[in-house]
Amino acid sequence: KLRFAKTCWLVTGGAGALGQVSVEYLFATGTQCAILLTRKSKDINENLKNAKSLLVLSFCDLAVSEDWTHLKQLAMVREVSGLVHSAGVTEDASILNQNPSLLRRVLSPKIGFAHDRMGELPLTEQLLYSSVASLIGSAGQSNYAAANGALDGLAAKLQSSGINVLPIQYGAWAVGMAATEIVRKATEKSGMGLLNPRE
Repeated sequence: KLRFAKTCWLVTGGAGALGQVSVEYLFATGTQCAILLTRKSKDINENLKNAKSLLVLSFCDLAVSEDWTHLKQLAMVREVSGLVHSAGVTEDASILNQNPSLLRRVLSPKIGFAHDRMGELPLTEQLLYSSVASLIGSAGQSNYAAANGALDGLAAKLQSSGINVLPIQYGAWAVGMAATEIVRKATEKSGMGLLNPRE
């Protein structure tokens, strides 16, 4: 069970739909502060704009050494001990059209930071947004399934070392990158439907 209260949380993919919903939940459960990371400049919803303990780092790419150094210093000052890892992208293609470039593009936000950087911060509480694609697959998403499978494997490794990690293999969300008519029809056909993050 994750302990949300009295902790400062780092949120990757923080300006995305799932990241922002996650931050709302964190504040509602007593979290002291949250640091949102995003590689792009995105609007923050009205519910979060007036939050006194919210920091937003736009154009922050943790693959860039300077960005990582700045974040690490900030995390130490703010005594960050929690992580919500909601970053992710899709690059759908049939298996015959997959290539190393598409694989790297999907692996990087999902597992790159998690594997290379998480050990450098005292992150004792971690919530990892994985995907059901790693369990049952998804048409055109072999790269996405592999990325989430790798994240699940990392979670198991961290759990074995005593860190409180909760990976959740969610289905498709009704917000964010999955919120398309094509995805909606595909999930309804499979009997799963789209998930509402506020329910």
